[in-house]
Amino acid sequence: VATFPPGTQRAVLRLQAVREEDAGQYGCEGLSEAGVAFDSTELDVGSAPHFPEPLGDVVVEVGEPVRLLCRAEGSPAPRVSWSRQDGKPVTGWHEPRGASSQAHPSHCVPGASLDDQAIYICKAQNEFGKIQAEIKLTVTSHAPEIALASPMVRVLLGQPVSLPCVILAGRPFPARRWLKDGQPVAPSGHYSIRADGSLHIDQASQGDAGRYTCEVTNALGSHRQDVSLLGPVLITATEGAATTLQCNATGVPPPTVTWTKVEPILLSSHYHLDPDGTLLIPSSSPEDAGTYFCTATNSAGFSRREMQLSISTKPRISMNGSQASDPISILAVLGQEITLPCEVQGYPPPLVVWTRESQPLPLATTSYNVLPSGSLHLAEPQVMDAGLYTCTATNAAGNASLSYSLHVQGPCLLLGMLLLWAVGHNVPQGSCPRQALGGSRIPVPGSEGDPRLTSCFPPVPPQMLIGDGESHLTAVTNDSLRIHCRAMGIPPARIQ
Repeated sequence: VATFPPGTQRAVLRLQAVREEDAGQYGCEGLSEAGVAFDSTELDVGSAPHFPEPLGDVVVEVGEPVRLLCRAEGSPAPRVSWSRQDGKPVTGWHEPRGASSQAHPSHCVPGASLDDQAIYICKAQNEFGKIQAEIKLTVTSHAPEIALASPMVRVLLGQPVSLPCVILAGRPFPARRWLKDGQPVAPSGHYSIRADGSLHIDQASQGDAGRYTCEVTNALGSHRQDVSLLGPVLITATEGAATTLQCNATGVPPPTVTWTKVEPILLSSHYHLDPDGTLLIPSSSPEDAGTYFCTATNSAGFSRREMQLSISTKPRISMNGSQASDPISILAVLGQEITLPCEVQGYPPPLVVWTRESQPLPLATTSYNVLPSGSLHLAEPQVMDAGLYTCTATNAAGNASLSYSLHVQGPCLLLGMLLLWAVGHNVPQGSCPRQALGGSRIPVPGSEGDPRLTSCFPPVPPQMLIGDGESHLTAVTNDSLRIHCRAMGIPPARIQ
């Protein structure tokens, strides 16, 4: 509608209910007697920003992705910006890749944290106006919580065991670690942490016993749970000493205590049971070693405890299974190897040390070496090797020793020397008692016609001499050959 107010030299073009198609260039022309004048103006038709739908509040859990959407309409398209009501900068947020704030007026974060919780302000503006709206972002979280487990776990030595640590709740997801007696447990060849968080031990040892702690932590706090790993109680006693195995059992009504070692233990002179449930062994022996079970029982139930008893025994040194006398005389042939036995029994396994004339021997030289069995091996004994050799075995229960008096002779017939020794000493028949020389009565071969040669000699291990001591023999085909095998020793050796 064009109007020309009277008394004025102007005209007004009024557009009602402007539409987009009204946009364009409008011209105004003025006429007078003096001529014509023209002017124009450009009309842009637009709209102020507005939100086509209300912006709702958002609630997410810690760690979940978040997208705040702020869709504003207007002509021209409004510019959208974000801010926080508390004035903190909006950090860690971004627009979707490849999108502009006009096309996708939203902000995203891959995983929400507690710091992201705030009231966000979305502003939309163009040349026709400016609007804003608030969005409240709430980030929910949970303090850590661990499933209740047994406070005590028992394991047999050498067996595998797993200590559980199951997380029931926690947002953000808690970090988990294990401690043993207050010190962190690092995964290794002995310890491993499985996918479910449990601590696993492949082969439990006595050193694994202790207090283990599973600790889980997130931003809201931490939760700890202790579990005691118990192995069998280890008790060590000395052979012959009194040993007590305690069973500290309590309960209402007072429990009855019984003991088992493979089979139920019957009270006797060897086993005593005190009123408090203690088992007493007045004089322990190696046969008492083993696994004992103490069982306490009352009307409410029963409880069982395992104990391992080991008996320390003093070292014993024997020869051929019998206790050896000390010292033992040994005759060795010059240059021919010989072994001085040292068969040791005892628990814990004794440590064997050799001395020569009270001086310690090295474990190995070119002349001799100590065998794994504890015996001493001389490769090529010489005359200078003669002397007193002593084998000493030691453990926690005590020690024992055995001595050898080693004599080294040339390769002549030792038996002939023994005969000369007997004749030279004018040995009468039946004389030389055991106490005098420490030997036993031995008939000397060839002494049947001379009673002086029946005497007592120290035992001498058998020595063999093949031929005349050659290491190699040579024979001609089809010729006869006789190989002599001579045996020497006291008592006389039997040849097979």
